[in-house]
Amino acid sequence: MGAQAKFDNLAQGGTNEKRVVATVQTQFEKQGQNVTVAKKETRAEQVWARLLSRFTRADLLTVGTLVVTVLCHWISGFPLIIVERLWPKLLARWKIQAGVRQPTAKIGRMLLNVLEFQLSTLVVGGVVSRLKIKAVEQMAERVTNAPLPSGRRLLAELGFNLLSWEVFFYTTHRILHTARFYKKIHKKHHEFKAPVSLASAYATHIEHVVGDLLPGIIGPALLSFFANSHLVSAWLWVGFGSVLTNINHSGYDFPFNPLRECALMHDYHHYSFYSMLGLFGWMDKLFGTSGGDAYKQWRAEVISR
Repeated sequence: MGAQAKFDNLAQGGTNEKRVVATVQTQFEKQGQNVTVAKKETRAEQVWARLLSRFTRADLLTVGTLVVTVLCHWISGFPLIIVERLWPKLLARWKIQAGVRQPTAKIGRMLLNVLEFQLSTLVVGGVVSRLKIKAVEQMAERVTNAPLPSGRRLLAELGFNLLSWEVFFYTTHRILHTARFYKKIHKKHHEFKAPVSLASAYATHIEHVVGDLLPGIIGPALLSFFANSHLVSAWLWVGFGSVLTNINHSGYDFPFNPLRECALMHDYHHYSFYSMLGLFGWMDKLFGTSGGDAYKQWRAEVISR
């Protein structure tokens, strides 16, 4: 006998039978709702499963992370370079160091240098993933097997990575500004006294490792070992970080930028050489490298324009 016929027979019975019918129907409705919710919750898992079916876990950790970094870097930075070179008047009102325009040849050398470096890192990443290094394989297995994070957790972990970056980037950045290391390692990055977008990645190979990679991976590594963080969280971090560093090096104080103070502080760092070594200025205030009254006066002049 079919399910519908059973329900009809029960419905013709007494009160108890009707209650049974109502209870069973309610359970079926709840199960249907749960199935719908489950389908919505597994869409991200289905996308992730496709990635796992096409690429090795080591590829996703190494090459995948680098691809996210490079794409976010160029997508967020190159259009600004184009507008600045072709239609500078459109952005002139927000220019921090007004009147300073980098030579086209210098911009070209910078772009080629950045592109060359990033392409080389992609090659290195591909080689590392093929070598099947035990530590890399273990890390890849860990971060790709972790549960996919919710949107709320992604934001929380992004906040943690930003705080971690403030501490460790400030530390390595300050070391690179010492007499012993500046000339050989960090001076190249400061060729742009008035920074431009994409110049955030204009640096020596040693600085990329010590000043960018090292402070950048500490946060995700801590989250992975102590909070079972997923690789997607690290991708969000490197993507957001690439966009943020481009904005901070853009040379513009956009009023709609929610982190405009970061852009002002880092522009002043390139202008003054030593002050404002961190991201948010907290470590600078703590260790006396915030620029003091000189920065406040400089900032007031920029804001007033």
